[in-house]
Amino acid sequence: MKQTIYILMLLAILPLAFALNECKGTITNDEVPCSIFLPINTSQTACNTIDISYYSNNTNLYNQTMSQLNDFTCNSTFNQSALGTYTFSYTTGDSGSIVVEEGTNMILLWYFAIVVIICLYTAGFVTRDSTFMNLGSMGLIVMGIFILINGFSILDNLMTRMLALVFWGIGFYMLFRVNMESYKESLD
Repeated sequence: MKQTIYILMLLAILPLAFALNECKGTITNDEVPCSIFLPINTSQTACNTIDISYYSNNTNLYNQTMSQLNDFTCNSTFNQSALGTYTFSYTTGDSGSIVVEEGTNMILLWYFAIVVIICLYTAGFVTRDSTFMNLGSMGLIVMGIFILINGFSILDNLMTRMLALVFWGIGFYMLFRVNMESYKESLD
């Protein structure tokens, strides 16, 4: 009898655990994939007769046939996590857009990384230890590579590449300069 109560409780709670993540116009990249809902009376129009097309900068990314969620809703899955604005249009003539922004966790990670690099450079200048300077330089180089691969917030490609080049330039310059000074001191 006790097991039956536990099974009934589990069945009552289970639908709450599988809640759908709806695309709400502006989302962060960690909320992808999400569902797009089209309210429609499915007894008059079947969901499998409605197609949805996803666009980025007027380029068709992919098309998808809607599936039925319930008697009054069709749904489709949006699965683009790159930053930017995406538009979609139904074969019914309706359309909309989704803006994918960078999650706040990534922005906090950037601030933390910059603070750590500044602390490493400061410790290197104060103690005159090349290890701290080398670690700070390597951190800037890695951040530059990460920016070049993944982008940085909402900056476009040219600005992203320039930011990556600035990080690389400072990182490589400091790495070279610190190691040359260490080498000169070891010769004296």
